[in-house]
Amino acid sequence: MEPRSYMNIPFAEVEGQALKLDIYRPADEGVYPLILHVHGGGWSVGGRAGNAAGFASYVAQGFVVADIDYRLAPASPYPAACDDVRTAARWLLAHGGEYGADASRMGGLGYSAGAHLVEMLITEANTPLRCAVGWGGPTDMTREPVTHPYRGYAWAFMSACPTEEPALYAEVSPVTRLTAWTPPILHIHGDADGVVPVHHAHLLAEAAVRVGAPVEIIIQAGGGHCVPGNDEDGRQADTRIKAFFVRHLG
Repeated sequence: MEPRSYMNIPFAEVEGQALKLDIYRPADEGVYPLILHVHGGGWSVGGRAGNAAGFASYVAQGFVVADIDYRLAPASPYPAACDDVRTAARWLLAHGGEYGADASRMGGLGYSAGAHLVEMLITEANTPLRCAVGWGGPTDMTREPVTHPYRGYAWAFMSACPTEEPALYAEVSPVTRLTAWTPPILHIHGDADGVVPVHHAHLLAEAAVRVGAPVEIIIQAGGGHCVPGNDEDGRQADTRIKAFFVRHLG
């Protein structure tokens, strides 16, 4: 039997914009743990369309995947995207069961800006996430962006530069939000990332040690921005991600 999909499900309407999500689930009847996927694109571009092929292996392993929209910068700067990701998670807690998802066992998955957004959600008090995986996302927004694309995206997302709003940039940095009670995080980063420098992974690791937060770090040798160093690195990372979700979501 083919996996099931439910497309263009509205979960909120904000500022006249309908926010929607797509759900992919195994064909067999039953209730499965849930992965909330948040797309990348510098908080400014991209969307949920075209991601289905990447979720097939998760569905085959017994997960439901929900792929969500959020409002984009610069038209909708911070906190819009964070608010929308939180709203989607709450909607899934209320309605996920209608699609075979056990949202009490929900993990987050994101790449680049999506990684930042899931790491923001999991470091909230009373987060609905049981764990999160982020690949190539910024973790300390107070650091001056050193690459041209990252600088432009970050300033558009924040609607200000770091020197103008230092406290706000600290507020939007996962490194400042970690506690000993933060659920488990797996952060993956390429050491040749030319968009979000790999030192963001090291900063997250150092912050986790300071507060005793359960954070795992994978550094991809030769890996670019959300791209593994080679095929074997990619396979190993994929295996680690799925094992992480199985361990923490069941």
